[in-house]
This record gives sequence, structure tokens and C-alpha cells, in this order.
Amino acid sequence: MHTFSLGPSGAGKSYLSEQLAEHERLVFIEADLWPPVDGMIHHGLKPQWDRFFLSCDPIPLLTELDQRAKTAKKSGIVLSFPGFPILRQKHIAAARGMFRIIYFEGSPGQCLYSFLTRERDTGRNLNISHWSSNIDDFFAFLASGEVAANTVSVFTTEGKKRPFREINNDISLII
Repeated sequence: MHTFSLGPSGAGKSYLSEQLAEHERLVFIEADLWPPVDGMIHHGLKPQWDRFFLSCDPIPLLTELDQRAKTAKKSGIVLSFPGFPILRQKHIAAARGMFRIIYFEGSPGQCLYSFLTRERDTGRNLNISHWSSNIDDFFAFLASGEVAANTVSVFTTEGKKRPFREINNDISLII
């Protein structure tokens, strides 16, 4: 099964996806390449992704991801997305048994702090306006509870990142 890692910027999608790929023998694909490029275009997945995202048809994307995993001799693929696509319950239902869709979450303050720290540390230096450009809709969506069964909290109540092994236990409960 392939895994899609979604959530607000600063939730740790890339790091957690890399850890998951290593732990489960998956191919890791970083789709959060903006700027400068759309990650799905960069990885040659745009037509298949659009078919799934716009029409809830997972088969073309499943076929492509299956082939890539087979070529890499891995059991599947984990895709880490930027902080703006929202997959709704209709997407999750259409993907059941093919894609495991995970929303990593934290509070706006936790995610913002993590985002700004990462941007500073990596030298990419995206600022708060980049973070906030898409974030309100994302947090409102998560607060709606529509995808609560697919949500994993990545921060402790004290605001620190939870260890991967704890997060992975929560991930394992998502089908």
C-alpha cells in the first residue's frame, strides 16, 4: 500500500515520511518542492495525480506508483505533499486499500514555529507569509473532523515533537 503524507507546513511531513520509508521499506518521494517547481510535475505524476484529485479515480496513480515501487524493489511508496492539497473523505473512500492517507497535525503555533525554524536551518528562508498563504483553510478543514480517523498528532502537549516510534504506532492504526 502507498502512503500519502499531508498536513500543514511545519508538521514534519517530510521527516516523518522519510522515517516511514526507511521503517517500512518504501520509496520516498518528496512532492513538496515549491518553490521552484510543482513536485508532481517534477516527479512525472501530474496527470495521474490530477485524475485522482479531481475525479477521485485512483487507478492511474496506483498503477504508476506500483510500477515505481516494483522497479525499486520496494513494498510501496510514501509521498510527502506540500501544505496545501486537501484530500477529503471522498478521496479517502476512493483510495481505500490502495493509498493510506495520513494527516499530520499540530496547533498553528507549533507548526509555524517548526516551519520557521526549518526554513532558517535549511537556508531556504521562506517566511511567515508563505506559511500563512494556504494555512487557514487547512486548519479549518482539520478542525471540521472530516478526516479525524486519518489524523496523527505530531506534537506533545508541551509542544515538542513526538518520537517517530510513537507516531508510527498511530500511523499503523490508519487503513
